[in-house]
Amino acid sequence: INAEYMGPPHIDSDTTIEGHHYLTTAMSEKAQRIVRQFNAYIEKTNGLRKSFVSVKGIYYQANVAGHTTMWIVPHHFTTKMPAEVDYHVMIAFLEFYLVFLDFVLFRLEADYRRKQSEKDEQEQGGDTAGLTEDFPVSKAEQAVQEDRQKCASLFKGMTFYIAKETPRTHLEFVIRSFGGTVVESESDANITHHIMDRPHQSHRHLDRDYVQPQWVFDCSNCRFLLAVDQYAPGKLLPPHLSPFEDGAVDETGKRYTPDRVKYLKSIMDPTFLAKEAKKAAGEEDDDDDDREDVSVASSDLPAQPHADDGVVTDDDDDDGPLQNVEDDDGDLINLDEEEEPREEDHAPQRFDELLSNLTPEQAAAAKAKRAKEKEMEEKRVRSLMLSRKKRKLWERIYTVTDRKKAAVKTLQDKREAIDKGELAVHPKGYLVDKTKTKSQKKEIRRTLARRRA
Repeated sequence: INAEYMGPPHIDSDTTIEGHHYLTTAMSEKAQRIVRQFNAYIEKTNGLRKSFVSVKGIYYQANVAGHTTMWIVPHHFTTKMPAEVDYHVMIAFLEFYLVFLDFVLFRLEADYRRKQSEKDEQEQGGDTAGLTEDFPVSKAEQAVQEDRQKCASLFKGMTFYIAKETPRTHLEFVIRSFGGTVVESESDANITHHIMDRPHQSHRHLDRDYVQPQWVFDCSNCRFLLAVDQYAPGKLLPPHLSPFEDGAVDETGKRYTPDRVKYLKSIMDPTFLAKEAKKAAGEEDDDDDDREDVSVASSDLPAQPHADDGVVTDDDDDDGPLQNVEDDDGDLINLDEEEEPREEDHAPQRFDELLSNLTPEQAAAAKAKRAKEKEMEEKRVRSLMLSRKKRKLWERIYTVTDRKKAAVKTLQDKREAIDKGELAVHPKGYLVDKTKTKSQKKEIRRTLARRRA
């Protein structure tokens, strides 16, 4: 297979749709050829930007002719073609996209060769500086060029050997896209990194580093060469973070940042931890102001009623002493003196007595809970004065913010439980509860099975 793809686009069949209903060997080979040609183009242009290994497959993101393109490549498993599926439409679409991508790759290759020839002519003529002065590069284009140069030089000067038990096709694609070299022979003297996915190996060379495949993907996502000792064969790997997800966000806009992200950023930027500490201190100082600014529904809620609105409230009654009124005999009666004390008047006193019997931590938690309940009650009362349409919108907004807050809190609680030893991360990736016995876990599984039934 010629990876340079110098030939023009072509159509193998005489008609647009071949006379068959199932995938043929010719169509399968044509699809594999187009995939190899597309990967070769990404490798030559150093266009790969992100990659992530998931259960469904491997996600890739690349810059193709200035456009961000994302696709997924499934894992290599034996594919079984179900007999009950109708392949008429699927085969028609497959053949159309094979021809379509054939023309697209032809155009991309032609543009790439044209740009390379123009660049070579400029370098030979020595007029690169004059061309830059006549056509200045914008900041956005300059940032794209710097990112491309950084990606192209990440694995520059490194030679990799990929063992048979690893996903060789994907590793070759990532390594070559970031400037690395892959060799076929294990005995090559230029090998700097040996990628393997087995815990031990009988013979090891002292002049090369042995790493697991995740090291290649993590380095490409960080644009930084990470320490190889964390990815040594047989070691428990660090979390493989997705470069496409920034994490959960609560209602104040604060993101949950995993410890692994903080560690990686602190390695790439030594001043990151100091900046985060300064930022956290500033957020604590402005916490009250931020809470008022982020409350979306507060601007739509009506203000508290006043005496001028014609609505009598408890606040209006507390502004001053009540007026005297006459009884049946004509005598003046002071209502402030005759009014019986209400049960609500003793609530603060009872709450203070309750706090005196609690520990400082319990008292602080009780005060926070009481303040939150009071705030929610005030919002509920104010929402009653809205129209039905606005009230539903207000409830929907607060439902979304509560879900975001719950997502962030769940991640923080899991992190705290792992630090305390209550939860443990299994080598397969799921969490194990250390606080429950085997009998309790069996009872939980029985309860869940009964609920599903």
